[in-house]
Amino acid sequence: MYAKQVNFSFVTKFLCKENRTLKSLEDYWGGFLETCYFNGDSFEKAGNVAFVICDSETDQDGNMSIPIPRLVICSQYIDNVLYLTTVQALDFEIKQSEESICYVSKNYTKTLFAVEEIDTKNSASALTQDDNLSFATGKIALGIDVKIDSQTYLPTSAYTEGEDVKVEFVDGEYIEMIWPVHLQDKQAETIKQYYPTIKEAIDRRNSSDNTTI
Repeated sequence: MYAKQVNFSFVTKFLCKENRTLKSLEDYWGGFLETCYFNGDSFEKAGNVAFVICDSETDQDGNMSIPIPRLVICSQYIDNVLYLTTVQALDFEIKQSEESICYVSKNYTKTLFAVEEIDTKNSASALTQDDNLSFATGKIALGIDVKIDSQTYLPTSAYTEGEDVKVEFVDGEYIEMIWPVHLQDKQAETIKQYYPTIKEAIDRRNSSDNTTI
């Protein structure tokens, strides 16, 4: 589990920055990082994982707002080909209880990307953009790109899996995401803890910029 958390957290932070700046695409890195982890017996590629990239921001006291999902990427392997189904929702109905938070949207766009191995010869794709791209998984890598001010963003990430987690996309109908509140609360607590240090660094930067001018 620890290997998954480390790997997926790294990828999710990368995706947070990419979604905001497109820097990785400009530098020809591509739009995703394929990863694997050691499962105790062998290395296993990360399939059937939903990478959920959210936006959030802090108030003047460092309290993080409710994350809003902007991009969902679900990875799956078919015949050693990596298929990435991306879903971008334009709005959500949000329901939150003491234990979990649920997002549902019927207003979205979908895109399919196929990533073949380097030495793979041209072959028919197992999936196409016109196919039913529905998926469901109980594995989520949650990335929250937290806006501190107009120039400062802090990407945070967490990974979990289990019965209390669900990311379900029913093609042509809706996308639904459910995860335990403590998953984002831990990230909010980290932001709150380090907010004074972050704010101090921002103030020094702004002071330096004013002096330079």
